[in-house]
Amino acid sequence: MNTYVFFIIRKFFSSFIFVYLVVGSLAIILNLLTELEFFRNIKIQNYLPIYLSLLDTPIMMFETFPFLFFISTLLFFNNLLDDNELNIFKYTGLKNSTIIKIICVTTFALSLIIISVYYNFSSNLKNLYLSLKKEYTNDGKYLAVITNNGLWIRDLVNKKKIIANIPIKKINIL
Repeated sequence: MNTYVFFIIRKFFSSFIFVYLVVGSLAIILNLLTELEFFRNIKIQNYLPIYLSLLDTPIMMFETFPFLFFISTLLFFNNLLDDNELNIFKYTGLKNSTIIKIICVTTFALSLIIISVYYNFSSNLKNLYLSLKKEYTNDGKYLAVITNNGLWIRDLVNKKKIIANIPIKKINIL
């Protein structure tokens, strides 16, 4: 593989990681404010809202990955233009379409990793988040969440845990 391919991939990954960290920081702050609002009348330890916001952030970040890829690509090309590296690539005979192909393959590979590894990790954290937060609900036994897959309700009936899913199409019927 050519040196310029490694350079482009490394530069794109650095742009992606930068955007991920910035948006992730904003997501943590937003989740922290949400948790503080939830616990404003409940006496808890100080670390719990921080811990819960850290548990909930990965799944929120998963939902924003398409935008993260888009913003990372914009930042990548902006960095190439600012450093005059795009003109250097053109002078050496590298076409813009070749750069876009490299980024497309890199993005596709990264998205497969994100879907297979990151989603499992973040959904496990979301499950832990829901398990911890349900203890602070009014009745202490149930919690409902609306996701892209529909309405999820977790309830305790006769000491048996029930998790119900209502698809998006049927929510309007309710």
